[in-house]
Amino acid sequence: MTNDIKSIKTADFLLMFLLMGVSGNPAFARVGSFLHLITLLVIVLFYGKRISAEGLPNALKWSALFVVIFIGQYFTLKTVGFFASANYIFKVLIGLFAAYIFKEEFPIVYLRVMYVLCIIALALWALNNVGIVVPTFFHFENNLDSILVYSQRPRGYGGDGMLRNYGMFWEPGAFSGYILVAFFLYINRLDFLWKEHKKECIVLLIALISTFSTTGYIILGLMLFFFFSARVKNRFLFILVGSVVAVVAVRLFNTLDFLGEKVLMEYEAAVAMGQYDVSFSRFGALIFDLQYIKMHPIFGNGLLNETRYALHINFAKNLSAFGNGFSGEIAYFGIPFMVIYLLSVFRNPSLKKKWQLLLVLVLVLQGEYFMNFPLFFIFPFVMFFNETTNEPQFVVDQNE
Repeated sequence: MTNDIKSIKTADFLLMFLLMGVSGNPAFARVGSFLHLITLLVIVLFYGKRISAEGLPNALKWSALFVVIFIGQYFTLKTVGFFASANYIFKVLIGLFAAYIFKEEFPIVYLRVMYVLCIIALALWALNNVGIVVPTFFHFENNLDSILVYSQRPRGYGGDGMLRNYGMFWEPGAFSGYILVAFFLYINRLDFLWKEHKKECIVLLIALISTFSTTGYIILGLMLFFFFSARVKNRFLFILVGSVVAVVAVRLFNTLDFLGEKVLMEYEAAVAMGQYDVSFSRFGALIFDLQYIKMHPIFGNGLLNETRYALHINFAKNLSAFGNGFSGEIAYFGIPFMVIYLLSVFRNPSLKKKWQLLLVLVLVLQGEYFMNFPLFFIFPFVMFFNETTNEPQFVVDQNE
């Protein structure tokens, strides 16, 4: 095997699947409260030697950041969830270490694993749509069933009458967000992604469409705009293509119920909210979170329900991680934390399309609490694909 060909071992795919699994797969959550500690120990024990020299200092810096935040919460809130706080640090370290373990291989390994998961999800989703209920291993109280690589709910759950694709995650919106991460990792060279991995792109796009996710569709439209703006050099042609895309986007927004009608209804409901009202929509959750952000803008309101939802304590059990993941994360940890996170992503030396990624990151966080899971902590440290990156080829490692 020549030196310029890198092999990707089966263990790498297993690690990527593990990273995805602990980032919102309901079946993984069955392990219990020690899931992320166990995962972190597995990563350190079996992959620790591959963590580069920058990994440990950054792990210490981010751990110290959260220790400062939690100490600040203890003095401002008079209480803090010590186990929940430690568990959150474990999540951050899992994402951080994974980024350093995979290095430049992260985008292609993630793409390949997500490609396989999307094929499985589309096949089983198609069976669901023709009335075949897939036997499952795990059943959850909220009518969610799982077979580890696929989650399903009965038709019409939530009152929308649509059978949406959950992938292996807890919500269709979560599945769409994790599909989009595959495109985010290639944001420097979306043209290369389409040229060299067309088959994977088509499968991922079909899977994304099957989620019927409002946020997912909006971000997909933005990614398509980024793609065409990079490829079309002729200004007249760019204006023409942009105009066509804009007309189609407006038409879809006004036609599809889960886009235009849903967004407008949620906005109108949010505007009419009172101080103690609760809304589970994205706009409503933003209005809801703002009052908590104002209460403790520096260190946030912590991870305990009694402090995070102090004004709505009677509804606290039903409010955990609902609505808007961006404003909710700020309400948890304060404005400086979110600024540090976004600035760290912006300063990632391998990221060239900095403002484009920040825009889609902020938008995707409007949909789900992705930062409550390890995967979204790769972005400050991961090596994004760019024109100088040679993708590893998939070969059999004789030493494995």
